Amino acid sequence: MAQALTGGCLCGAVRYKVSGDQIFSGRCYCNDCRKTSGTGHNAVLAVAEQGVSITGKLTDYTKPGGSGQPFTRRFCPTCGSRIAGVGPALPGMVLITASTLDDPEKFVSQMSVFASRAPSWDRPPADTPALGPMTGGRSAAGAVVQPRPADRSANNANARRSARAADFSMPDMEFSPLFWLEF
Repeated sequence: MAQALTGGCLCGAVRYKVSGDQIFSGRCYCNDCRKTSGTGHNAVLAVAEQGVSITGKLTDYTKPGGSGQPFTRRFCPTCGSRIAGVGPALPGMVLITASTLDDPEKFVSQMSVFASRAPSWDRPPADTPALGPMTGGRSAAGAVVQPRPADRSANNANARRSARAADFSMPDMEFSPLFWLEF
């Protein structure tokens, strides 16, 4: 059973609650995520849009991502905290900024994408897959890459902490999965 996640912005004007399972989670080192996070990467978790309830006013900033499709970052207009991101490349999903969670330990990174763009002072963790630039969600041999759900139950805390490549179906994987796009 999925645990409810709660979080909000720095000033408290925006709050959210997420119910339902996480679809995937990870760290993105693309140029846009680095610039909008204020550090070397942005950590996000994807959830179903219908399971997200947000209170408070948000301001949107939209620009084309590396896929060419628009990606909208939603943030608090008072304190500037980035709360979420949405876009047509991820239909029905919301990317919640992990640093806004009330309990940051609820975030467990399953992967790092655009890892080759990581600055030397913010390298991807060695215990998760480090993937390269987006190429349409296909492996080098052209196979479509799909995630396998990770066990995120409280009874499986050790497995949650050690999510590895086994959480994904990545035959001869050289590029990032279909469900992760450069925003």
